[in-house]
Amino acid sequence: MLENIHKGHRERLRQRFIADGLDTFMEHEILELLLFYVIPQANTNATGHRLITRFGSLANVLSADPKELAEVLGINMNSSIYLKFIGDLCRRYIFSSENTRSGLVSTEASGQYFTELLKDEKEEIFVLAVLDVTLNVINEIRIPVTEFKRDGLDSRKIAEFLLLNNAKTLIVGHNHIGRASVPDDLDYMFTSQLSQCLSTLKIKLLDHVICGEIMPFSMRDKGSFNFS
Repeated sequence: MLENIHKGHRERLRQRFIADGLDTFMEHEILELLLFYVIPQANTNATGHRLITRFGSLANVLSADPKELAEVLGINMNSSIYLKFIGDLCRRYIFSSENTRSGLVSTEASGQYFTELLKDEKEEIFVLAVLDVTLNVINEIRIPVTEFKRDGLDSRKIAEFLLLNNAKTLIVGHNHIGRASVPDDLDYMFTSQLSQCLSTLKIKLLDHVICGEIMPFSMRDKGSFNFS
């Protein structure tokens, strides 16, 4: 009997979405609807409420660490990864449809793009963004700083990714958390190793943009590295 009640409620919520979109939905109801597709039989309305209570907003839920999401009653690791995926997908959609519409044609555009892209990251990462002929981002690969410190640059992994995407031009973005955007020894080391890798593939490295406190730092504009 309870299963039939939930089933009827779920169908009504789906039909409401089809008719009106999300404009009439509260944030916990959006999460409730999302969770239908990863939690087949449960009261996801209560789970949506608990998520909003714990994290404060829909945006915070969709950018939360999966391990923290899984601490909420009704959320297991599978559904927490699903929510993280939806959050990342939303951000990728925004960047694809708006932020790169005119391409990364200037240092200002690149700085704005990577600042927005990396603003919610909780650890420092290098982002290798593949550009098309109009300097729009078509794909990216992320390398955590901790991974680079531990293992160095995985040239084979990067080469496979770039060749798969038919890359001709690349730009690097990197976040400095709680510190200035000025490049440090690790930034120079990463840029140098990446440049050597790309030269063998005949792929052009345009710039390494560092986003930290105050303004983004362009290693090309500041003459910090020879990108010829």
